[in-house]
Amino acid sequence: MTKMPRTLAVPIALTALTMGGTAQAAPTSTAALASECPACASLQGIPGPGGTGGALTQAVPVPPPVPAPEPGGSRSVTPTVNLESSSPTTRVGQPVTFTATLPRAATGSVKFVDNAGGRVLGVVDVESGVARITTDSLTHDWHYIQARYNSTSPLYNSAKSEVIKQVVTS
Repeated sequence: MTKMPRTLAVPIALTALTMGGTAQAAPTSTAALASECPACASLQGIPGPGGTGGALTQAVPVPPPVPAPEPGGSRSVTPTVNLESSSPTTRVGQPVTFTATLPRAATGSVKFVDNAGGRVLGVVDVESGVARITTDSLTHDWHYIQARYNSTSPLYNSAKSEVIKQVVTS
């Protein structure tokens, strides 16, 4: 089966082109957005009649539309959960802050877990796409921290971050 490319052509009016720092008058042009060229991001000038004027074409990928979740159905997007430590190496008793970043529209909570023993550091509500926890109770050792997002949003699935290493020295 041949997939038909999706193309969107929009007339645009260019008032000037900059060539070597000098503004030049430009003709009315058409911009075509073509999804069949996912790596395209180039501009081409196509000369018009008599070698002057013409069309300007920019081909860029057009992603397929994301379907909205059906009521009672599964969510459509699994978000990326980025986890960072305020300092990857700390001393015993020194506070360290772990920050989980999600899409701004994400709602729910994040459970911060030390995978080197399964200890839950805490559960924090997501606010504006961010959940943050500070602790000073990590022991002298290597700790493997993960953020586990529990979604309450109809837009996002629950997800978890990559594990980061937190080194605590004496």
